[in-house]
Parts: sequence; C-alpha cells; structure tokens
Amino acid sequence: MYGRILEEFAFPNGSADYDYTAPANRAEELETKTTTWGWGFAPPLARSKSGSRSKAMEYSFSGLCSAAKRFMEFCIGSDGTSSKTPRDPSDVSTAERRAMAHEAQRVLFEHLASRIVLYLKSCEDSDTTSQDAPANLETLVVAGGVASNLYLRTVLRSFLN
Repeated sequence: MYGRILEEFAFPNGSADYDYTAPANRAEELETKTTTWGWGFAPPLARSKSGSRSKAMEYSFSGLCSAAKRFMEFCIGSDGTSSKTPRDPSDVSTAERRAMAHEAQRVLFEHLASRIVLYLKSCEDSDTTSQDAPANLETLVVAGGVASNLYLRTVLRSFLN
C-alpha cells in the first residue's frame, strides 16, 4: 500500500514521468547523483572500506532511509551533506519531496536490480550444464505487493535488457 502511494506521489503522471535509463556501467551505477537541491543518495554498499561489498550478494536499505531523514530534517551544506542546522518542514517544496521519493525509489530499485544481475552473471560463470541449472533462466518473477510498482518493473527491465 505505501509503495503504491509513494509511486503515485513521485510520478503523478505515471510512466510519462519515469525518464529512466539504466546505468551504462558499474562506475555509473555507484555514482551519487546530486539533485537540484544539493543532496543525493549514495547507492547502498557503494562506499564499503575495501569496496568489496559493492558486489556482495547483500541488500542494505538503512543508509538510504537515514539519509532521507537527515535531508528532510537538516539544511544541506555546499558539499551535499546535511548540516546541523535544522530545516523547517515548510521549506521543503512539493517538487523536492517528489524528487526525494523518485530518487529513493531509483536508488533502491537499482540496488535490487544490481543484485539480480550479479547473481545471473555468477550463474553464467559457473561450469554447470544441467537443464535445471540457474544459468538457463529465461524468466524473472517479481511477486507480491512490490511487484505492483511499475517503476520497479521499468528499472528491472532496463537492467536486464
């Protein structure tokens, strides 16, 4: 239910507002895209100390949630990080709120899609030849409430093409 509401808020004109193209390469995927308002969400696990977690079969959404909360509660510094100066909620425009909803979904869905691609690539690299082996996958099923998010399906399709 909340996902549908967030999608409708972020994309009031539906798919006409998506304007999505998957990152061309891994470096582009790990970039933080700075918005008009000076903030940007770092992709989950992109900044691990050794860099090895960026390719781990792990999911992490807590950093993104914390960043969204900070960007709403505190002013953004010139370096794109939140300052200690409290932000009045009335100073956050509807356009910025929509952009935050859009960017949060983009970063989350790209994180999910990247893990699917990593898994599929690991299957290609395996030396198994069984008909039942994951390397022979032709279909990805996304089920449950999250599957109703058309933007998620757009991101997944773009990554898998």
